This record gives sequence, C-alpha cells and structure tokens, in this order.
Amino acid sequence: MRLNETAHFIFLLTSLFFIVLPASASAVEDNLKNVISNGEKGANSSPSSFSLAAPGFFSRLANPERKAAAISVASSYDPNFNMSSVRGSVAALYDHGELWDNVKSGTTAFKLEGVAGMLLRPEYRAVVSVNMLSLYYPEFVKSRELRPYLEAGIGVIYTDYRVDGQAYRHNFNPLLGIGAEIRGEKGDTFYVAMRLHHVSNGSINRDNQGVNSLLFQIGKFY
Repeated sequence: MRLNETAHFIFLLTSLFFIVLPASASAVEDNLKNVISNGEKGANSSPSSFSLAAPGFFSRLANPERKAAAISVASSYDPNFNMSSVRGSVAALYDHGELWDNVKSGTTAFKLEGVAGMLLRPEYRAVVSVNMLSLYYPEFVKSRELRPYLEAGIGVIYTDYRVDGQAYRHNFNPLLGIGAEIRGEKGDTFYVAMRLHHVSNGSINRDNQGVNSLLFQIGKFY
C-alpha cells in the first residue's frame, strides 16, 4: 500500500472518530455527573450506587438492542453500468435516544454495520466497509407485520480497484435509503432495503471520480 493511501485511510478513520466523539463524550460527561451526584448523597448510600450509575455510552454500545445479518447486491449507474457486486453484512442496532442520551426514543435507531463482499463484474475484486446509519420509523405507517423506515449514514470503504479518475482505494461511503421490517408468522423479523450508495474521497484529492450504485438488501434480525 502506498504511503499517501495509508495517510488517506488514517484521515478517513479520524474523521469518523470525530463524528462520534462529541456525542459519546457528552454521554460520558452525563454519566460522570450521575456518579458524582450519587456520591454526594452521603455515607448512607448503598455500595452499589456507583455500579448503578457507572454504565454509560460505551457499555450501552457493547449491548445492542438487536443484531442482524444481511446479503446485498449492488449495481453501478455512474460513471458507468459496468460494475456489479454482492456483499454480506452484520449489524448492531440501538435505540437512538437510549444510546446517545440514555432516553428511549422508540422511533429512531442507530445502526453499526460491517460489510465484506466481492465485485463480480467486470472482474473479481474485494470490497470491505464499516458504516454507521440513523434510521427513522414513521409512526403513522407502521403495523404489526410491517414497519417501514428511512435511513441515512456514512462509512469508510476499501475497494480493491479504482475507476478512472479515482485517486484512492480507501474512500468515504455516504448512504441513503428506504426499507421495511417484516414480521413473519413464526415471530421472525426480516428486513428489506434499497439504498443509494456513493463512493468518493470527499474532494480530498482532485482526482475524485465518484462511483454511484443502487443497492438492494435483505436481512434477518436475531
């Protein structure tokens, strides 16, 4: 891997870190305030008061509300129609408000997604990405069997190929989509989604030919 690509990859990861850091720092700060408040209640506080207050952002992050696995197929439409891929993914989902503010939302979710796959056309090449998305579930259209949602997010992606005019193999990966959770007769919950999938370096380098694809995803919650 060339030095400039390594530096670019580090920059991408740092950018994602600073997106997550402010909210997680706020959550940790609130947690510390709770600990201090409990400590000021006096010597009569139970020994477990610290352990009750201690769980914060990172402990909530380690305990997702739901887990899922999915398979996706994608086909490019810009700069050409010549690229198709298949990908597998695993995901962890959290109630958005409960994760970030420790207050349950019920209508929004935060999703962390790890993806690995293969470009199938025009040749076999590896694709790996890590994504984070926010999901919104409109209350007025849900039913017991069907729960539609909107999703948007960003990630970092490595593609073992570059199109003409593309500077790096490591790039940003903005995502925008719609989907629905479908509850089966036996209680299993599946989901389907359609996403606009963009790959570019965010104009970090002037050679920034983006790749736009349409992605279809089907998965199951566990």
